[in-house]
Amino acid sequence: MAESIIWKTCPAEIEEEKQKVFGPESNQLNGIFSEPYGIYAGENMEKVAKKIMDFELRPDDIWIVTYPKCGTTLTQEMVWQIVNKVDTEIAMKVPLIARTPFLEIEGLMLENMIEGMKAMGAEKGINMDFMIDSVKFAANLPSPRVIKTHLPFEFLPPKLLDTCKVIYVGRNPKDTCVSFYHHHLSFNAEYKMEGSFSDFANLFLQGITEYGSYWTMLKSAWKHKDHPNMKILWFEDIRKDIMKVMREVSIFIGHHMTEYKILKLDDHLHIDNFRQMMVAASGKEMENFIRKGKVGDWKNYLNEESTVKIWDEWIAENLQGTDIVLPES
Repeated sequence: MAESIIWKTCPAEIEEEKQKVFGPESNQLNGIFSEPYGIYAGENMEKVAKKIMDFELRPDDIWIVTYPKCGTTLTQEMVWQIVNKVDTEIAMKVPLIARTPFLEIEGLMLENMIEGMKAMGAEKGINMDFMIDSVKFAANLPSPRVIKTHLPFEFLPPKLLDTCKVIYVGRNPKDTCVSFYHHHLSFNAEYKMEGSFSDFANLFLQGITEYGSYWTMLKSAWKHKDHPNMKILWFEDIRKDIMKVMREVSIFIGHHMTEYKILKLDDHLHIDNFRQMMVAASGKEMENFIRKGKVGDWKNYLNEESTVKIWDEWIAENLQGTDIVLPES
């Protein structure tokens, strides 16, 4: 029997904490959260979560499951390219989100954002269903589908791992927080973040940013680490030796890659080429979305000994009683 997940209005004390960081019109305010698991989202997420739980799976689906800003976009492009024989020309024309959909994105948008998307689509003659009707859009894609989500496994179709290949991507939480902070700045028309990095990091440590706690997501995936259809990647390992990871992923998902294609994909995924591709297909706002792609950038932000101590203690506390070993960064 599926676990009962209830969505409730975000508590007043959490709203107060968020108001210290986000402006009054932010999509991060006046939201809902789940019991259990503490997933924070906009009010539309409740009905979207129900649709996702009932989502019809296909045996050749490949799902990419991550906490935000853990190397999701890079992994999406890598996997889609492996499945589609390294078609870099289409990647320059068709946005990644239309090739490998962000399953629950419709649940993150406010009503005025949805109306704005519809108007923009009508003006430009573009079908915006991959944003405003994302679950249905994913359901109607031809096989094999590569699907992305930031929701924990408890929110996904119950037979997901028994039916599909699933890749979970993790990252050191310090770098995750820094990247998530810059993500908010890149899309600040919606987030309206007015606080500093320190303010945002405080929300992150409390687990009350969008999608809730970093640890909820990681531990949700870790429970399934030995399932034959599950592969756990670390962003740090991708950055260390991406061609090795390509080979491992291609074997895992059952799509052969020649050495020529591995070299071609390595070039395609180089940070500068990757950024150019995203801008060409999706617009100039992607220039900041694809930022540094580096390991260890947290040292430029968490650079006081007392602050690093707080983070290290937080990490140690959350790792206690687990066999999770975080990558160094």
